[in-house]
Formats: sequence, structure tokens, C-alpha cells
Amino acid sequence: MKIEKVYKDGVTSSMELDCKAHELQIVKDDVKIKVESCREIIHNAIDEQASQIDIDICYENNTNVVLTVSYSGDKLNSFENIDEIINAILELNTSYKRSRSDMIGGMGRGLKLILSSEKLEITSINKGKEFKITIENPDKQIEQISNNEHQAFIINVEKEGEELHQENKVTFKIHNLSTGDISNWQHDSLVKYLKYYSVIGKIGDNTLVNNNLIINVQGLLKEKHDGKVTYRRKPQSEKINIDENVFDSIKKFGEDNDCSFNYIKGHNGTLESNVRIEDRLKEEEIKQLQEFSKETKFYIFRTTDKTLKRFIMRDTQEIFGIYPACRGVMINEKFTALKKTTITGDKTGGNLYQQYFGYFYNDIKFLPSGNRNYARGNDTYIKFIDELNEKIIGLINKVLAFTDSTCRNKTQKVKSNTEKKEKITFNKVEEIVIQGLFGELYHIYCYPRLIKHWVACERLGARRSPHDFEYNQKFDEIKTTITESNIIRISSVYQLDDARKGNLHIYYLKNHIGNAGTGDNIIDLIKKVVEKLEAYGKLWGDYEEKFFSAIADRLKFNNGYDFKEKYKSITNNPEKYDLSSLDRYTVLRRETYKIGKDYKFEFNSLQEMGIEFDKGFNLNLSKLQAKGNEPVIDEFK
Repeated sequence: MKIEKVYKDGVTSSMELDCKAHELQIVKDDVKIKVESCREIIHNAIDEQASQIDIDICYENNTNVVLTVSYSGDKLNSFENIDEIINAILELNTSYKRSRSDMIGGMGRGLKLILSSEKLEITSINKGKEFKITIENPDKQIEQISNNEHQAFIINVEKEGEELHQENKVTFKIHNLSTGDISNWQHDSLVKYLKYYSVIGKIGDNTLVNNNLIINVQGLLKEKHDGKVTYRRKPQSEKINIDENVFDSIKKFGEDNDCSFNYIKGHNGTLESNVRIEDRLKEEEIKQLQEFSKETKFYIFRTTDKTLKRFIMRDTQEIFGIYPACRGVMINEKFTALKKTTITGDKTGGNLYQQYFGYFYNDIKFLPSGNRNYARGNDTYIKFIDELNEKIIGLINKVLAFTDSTCRNKTQKVKSNTEKKEKITFNKVEEIVIQGLFGELYHIYCYPRLIKHWVACERLGARRSPHDFEYNQKFDEIKTTITESNIIRISSVYQLDDARKGNLHIYYLKNHIGNAGTGDNIIDLIKKVVEKLEAYGKLWGDYEEKFFSAIADRLKFNNGYDFKEKYKSITNNPEKYDLSSLDRYTVLRRETYKIGKDYKFEFNSLQEMGIEFDKGFNLNLSKLQAKGNEPVIDEFK
């Protein structure tokens, strides 16, 4: 890729980097949540032997913040010239760390995350000399170069070797960094994120961090003015304690505050727990866990105690679950087996995602993907996860199960609060509307990338298109039905517009009215969709707020923010809510019909389309099939 350096006097100079813009775009978009960019800078600072790191967040609006991270130290290996800075943020798969086992990175990928911004300022002070560059719209520049490889990437050189007698220091200032979910930048949320997903939490008992390192964080505080939620910068920074393993601190807090919880820790063939493992497992099962712990460390809690859950997550939502971990960090990708496993004699039940918190740590099994943000995608990981599902998770659940003799106080508290549950209903919305929303959300669940083409999401508040999804001059129209009739109701003939190619997807649902344990209600489906979309990094960050606003609009909720907060409260505190009034559905199958003049069936008139006027329009599927437009049928189990 061609780089053009522009100096203050107008002089330019060029250089070539061995990287491609489209590869940079893939890496920089490889972000689940925006605070990962903060973590990557911290990891670089630790690798470069910083003695102090300062993190400062300034609020601009509910979609943008300014992130400033500075690190300094007498032994700091700061950038020695402009080209070193450029190479660090743009050159892929090249790193001076690769041959060093005591370093966190090594793939030459981490700093690329900061390119997802509108402006970058990077300053380095090295041996009394200052170097500074600014980059305008790095995100857009990379996108443009991906489409035109002859275009140069423009970097403004502000200072090059000017004398400045200060200690070695590096500062990254990232302007208009898209927030995704701004709650992640709240002070307590940010501190918790860094503890769990960076090496400062000492996950897996790593020794990559010097206990003398000083880390100061100054995040955002949430407040309300005239009923509107806003944020401001925390007046004073907080020094993060990095003296102990963050999971040891959870255990200590639980013990000191008489919280109800079970835990198990495995390390180098030794098992530790606050329950008698020999009462829960057979001798051969204990040996199996001990052998497993020789290769894979694990530390897992199970709790329904509100005080302990609050300590673990503070304002950070949806953090509970079990995670893979390697190279000193948990990978922000929840382990999926928990939802499928139930324990005989378990006294709480419920969604285990809301009760478990912990990790399985294995550098060999999880690291081959070369990416701390995503473990999946390589055969080693897949085989290891299968092994965990088949042989280990069941044993962990046996040890941590809540019985009459464990977590007794918490079980009694849950029972005593059943009458105080808040009943969730959407009485203002017709059931047919909820069924329609269910179908569209399930379509996104099947094809997550379509979220950016969801008309309800993209054109919120504007005049709606007749179609549910529009993309590349094509469209998808979604219909749901709970009968086996060949008649499908549509509100407008334009939903089947044949001016361009499209698909009519009909989802056949089974309604489980009054059967709380079968199928999914609308909240359950939203949770499934969100969990899947979280794996799409930048895409989810860009559309998360629109997604919740679109759902709030359809369910006639106040606004997207209020609905999102209510959704998080429901999923994180299920014991507080009664969802029995929400109908549950199972998707039985999907029939897909093609629309457009290039197909055998053409829509030329209402009669030929099989549409008859009857309080709207009815689409007769048997007539479509008679015309030769046979559907593609997908069965769901």
C-alpha cells in the first residue's frame, strides 16, 4: 500500500508498505465492542515496559467519544521515528514481538483496531525528541483504497525529531470513536472490561504484568437531565488494583460478604472448590477432571446472589457465561454449551448464562486462530470445544449444582420474591404484529449480516419501504403463519413488487400458548439474535442502537434506549420478571418463493398474482405453485 507523508511546509514523501487495504479493513473491523481498541493500546504499553498508563474518555454524544491513552516510563521503548509509528498502525502480520514469549502480542494486528475512527493523533517522545502524526478519516481512507489500490494513504507529519526534554512517552488520541454501546464506556463498566479481557486481570495466573505498574482510568458517568439520559467525564481518575488475580478477588469478596456461590478451580492437576467434590463426583470423574486440569486451567463460579453478581459485573451487562482464554486474557466469546445442559436435582434451573462466570485457559488449543477476539475458526478449537461439551461441562455442572445443602439462603430468597415479579406484556400490540416481528428477527438469526439491510432498522422514523429487507437491488419479504393454510395475508401488493428480483420467505410457526417451557417468546428470540450478532464486531456496533430502536417501535415501547435497558434487566435478572403472558413459538419450516420477471412465475396483475381482495390482500400459495413457482422448503428441528 502506498503511503504519502505530508509535512507542515507542504512537502510530501512516499513510502510503500507490504500490506493491502482490504486486509486492513478486515482486521480493523474485527471488533466485538469498541473498548477493545483501548485494551490493545494497554497491551502494547505493557510490552513496551511502561510504568504508568493513563486512560481518559471524553463524551461527545451518545454515539461518539474521544479516547486518549498515554503511557510513559524511564525504560519505555517508545517509537524512535515517524516510520516506526506508521509501521505499527498499518503494517500487518509483522511484529518485533513474535520471537519473545514474555510478550502479549506478536501478530502485528492489535493496533489496527484504532483505525476505526474519524481522526488519529499519535505522539511519541523518545530520548528528548518528539514525533507526532495525525490521520484524518483513516476508516474512510482504507475503504476508498480498497476500491482503488492506486490511491495513497495520507498521513500528516506534525513533528519530527523536535527537542522536548521529557521522559519517554506515547500518546494515542482517537477522535469520534464510534461507541457501539456507550454504556461500555461508563467508568465502572470500562474498569471491569479491562480486568476481565486484558492481561491486567491476571487470568490464568499469568505473570505478564509487573505489580508496580500504575493504571489510571477516567471513564464516563451516567446521569439524567429533564428525563433525558446523558454522560459526563468522571471528575477524578481511579487507580486500578492489579495486585491479584481478578477471580481470586471475586472469591474473596463473596466470602467476606457472606454471599451464596459455588466455585471450582483446576490447575496443574489440582482441584479446589468450596463444596466437597467427592460428594458430587465418582472417583473416576475426579481423576478425569484432574487430568484435564494439567493441560487446561479453569476457574468457574456459579451464583444467583445479587450482591456478588453486582460485584462481578457492576454496570457491564450480559457478561455472565464461560469463556475460552489464552495469552493472559479471556476471549470475548461465550462458551455455548451452558444453555443445553440441565442437572438432576438442581434447585434453581433457569438460563445458566445468568449464573455462571469463568473461563477455560489453554494457550495451545485456543491460540492457533491468531486472534484474541475470536477463538473459533480453526480445527483445534472446534475439536477442543467438542471435548469440553462431551466430557467436561457435565462434570463441572455436577460440582456447581445448587442442592438443598448449598446456596440454601439464596434459594429461599428467590422463592420469597416470586410474588413480586414484574409482569411483562405488550398489550398495545396486536399478536399478528408480534408474529411478524418474530419472523423478521428469526430471519436475521438465520442470516445475521442482513441486519444492515433490515428496513425497520435502517429507515426508522422515515417512510417505510414495503419490503422487510432490501439489498443489492433485491429484496426479502417475510411472512409468518401459525396455520397450514395456503392463504397468506399481505398488507400491500407492493410487498411482492416484481420490478426487481426478490424472495418471499414464509415461516410456519407453532404457537405454544400457556406452555412456558416450550418454544421461544419474543424476548428469548431477541436474546438469541443479539448473542449471534455480537460475534460480528463492527457490524453489531454500528447497528445495535438501531436494532433496539426498531424493536421498540414495533412493540410500541417508549424508545430504543428504554427498551434496551428493560431487555438487559430481564435477561440479567430473570427471577424478577414474569414472562408467562408472552406467547411462545417454534419455527417448523420456511418456504421460499422467488419473485421477479426472470423467474417462471411473473406478477403482472392482481389476479395472476393469486391475490384476492378481502380486508387487505390474500396470497394464494396454491396458485403460485400451479404457475410453476415451486418453493424451496427448509425444515427446522
